[in-house]
Amino acid sequence: MSTLSLFHHRIKAGEKRKFQAPVAELPDGTPVQVPVVVVRGAKEGPTLCLSGVVHGDEYNGLVTITRLYRELDPQDLAGTVIGIPLMNPFAYFAEARLNKFDYELQNLNRIFPGDPEGDLGQRMAHTLYAGFFARADYIIDYHEGGRDFMAKYMIAQGPTEQLRNRVQQMARWFGHGVPVLAGDLCRPSHSGTLTGVAAASGIPALGVELGGSGRVWDEFVALGVAGTRNIMIGLGMLGGELVETEHEQFFCATNKWPRPTHAGLLVPVPETDRLGAIVDEGQLLALIYNPFGEVVEEIRAPFRAVILDTRHSAVVYPGDWTYSCAKLA
Repeated sequence: MSTLSLFHHRIKAGEKRKFQAPVAELPDGTPVQVPVVVVRGAKEGPTLCLSGVVHGDEYNGLVTITRLYRELDPQDLAGTVIGIPLMNPFAYFAEARLNKFDYELQNLNRIFPGDPEGDLGQRMAHTLYAGFFARADYIIDYHEGGRDFMAKYMIAQGPTEQLRNRVQQMARWFGHGVPVLAGDLCRPSHSGTLTGVAAASGIPALGVELGGSGRVWDEFVALGVAGTRNIMIGLGMLGGELVETEHEQFFCATNKWPRPTHAGLLVPVPETDRLGAIVDEGQLLALIYNPFGEVVEEIRAPFRAVILDTRHSAVVYPGDWTYSCAKLA
């Protein structure tokens, strides 16, 4: 196996390495870096890239990647795992979804593959994508609901049937009953996502959404580690038998967020305020109250659906996201 070179670091077969890669700098010249962990297998195999904290208030991916790094033995691995557990340091410093130092307040997961001559966010996106993900054979991009939501689902999409089938196979390997959005490429408003840009380049890229509410959940980290290891077994990177569960896994072509027309306080209905809940068309999801305690609006399911996201932030404005409903056949 040839030696892998990443940001002037050379990693030989059978080695584990962690280092910092420069992606920007502060006005006083202080470098801004992202942590990188690499496990270079002793045997030939594919390159799997893992990304976490693309949004600065999403933490379970970081813990998933670092836990995998600690657990993986290069002697047992065929291929290479490259993990960037903290993709967006500026947003992480601010404990916010977006990089607030970026002049345009851009969403990093809407501007890939970036621009080496663009603004701060675009340059960071270019450095990350060109330096790591463009050289991957497979990608897993860990996300979650951030501070305002809880999430449990996967995104397995692509521009061709062949690529969609490959990414959906990754989702089945991850499995464990986690629902899947499995239509065509993401809607235009979501152009520039890491998974979408990778898929357009022919790289199978799975988006995994696990957790939220601005904290680390051990149950979701454990699910992320187990699901990722199962994908690696499926790809031939690790030995062992694929782990299967009896939980039903839904593959949905589309989803919709019921959006309020009134502002107020969103109060969930306990029966439906649960990730993975199955709801019927028109079923009540939440009520919106004004400050007098009067109901000003009902939030109902747009169709028979499985719940992918639940809202944990109570105050809503007209047009806010409430519950992500993935349509069931």
